[in-house]
Amino acid sequence: RRIMMTFGTLMCMRSLVLLVTSLPDPYPQCQQLIPGTTLWSEMDWRDIFVNALKLYAYNEERDNLSCGDMMFSGHTVGFTICALVWHRYYPSTKLFNWIKLMVVIPSACACILLILSRMHYTLDVMIAAYMTLTTWASLHRLVHSIHSKTTYHHVFILDGLLIYPLVAWIETGEPISTFVSLN
Repeated sequence: RRIMMTFGTLMCMRSLVLLVTSLPDPYPQCQQLIPGTTLWSEMDWRDIFVNALKLYAYNEERDNLSCGDMMFSGHTVGFTICALVWHRYYPSTKLFNWIKLMVVIPSACACILLILSRMHYTLDVMIAAYMTLTTWASLHRLVHSIHSKTTYHHVFILDGLLIYPLVAWIETGEPISTFVSLN
C-alpha cells in the first residue's frame, strides 16, 4: 500500500505538471511529427480533448509514441520506486549488500538509457528521481509519526485536514476523523 500511495501521489503530481509544462520532445521521431507551436488562445478546446484521447488509440504513423510528456519522467518514477522498495524492505545487517546493488544498478542504468535514447531530458529524469525520493521519505516520516503516536504538527491546512488523516487511516484502519488536526 505504501508503494501504491507513493506511485499514485507522484502520478497525480505528474499529471498536473504535464498540463502546465510543455517542453519540446528530444526524441527524433516526435520532432518530425510536430508541425509547429500553437497558442492556447488559438486552439479549440474540443481539439485538446480529442487529441488527448487519440494518444490511447493505435496510429501507424506515430507507432504509438507518446510525444510531449516530458516533465517529469514516469519511467524514472517506476525505476526509482523499485530501487527504494528493495533498499528499504530487504533485510540486511551487512554494510554492503549484493542483492540491493543488483536492483539499484539496473534502475540507475535504465534511467541513464532514457537519457541516452533521447526519450527524456536529463532534467526530467533528475526531477523525477528527486520527487520520488522526497515523496517516499515524506510518506515514511508520516508513517513513523503515526506508529510512534507522536504529535503531528501540520504546516499547511491541507496536511492536517487531508494528507495526515488519509495516510493514518490507510496505515491503521481507524476512522479518519480521529486524525484530523487543525492545531
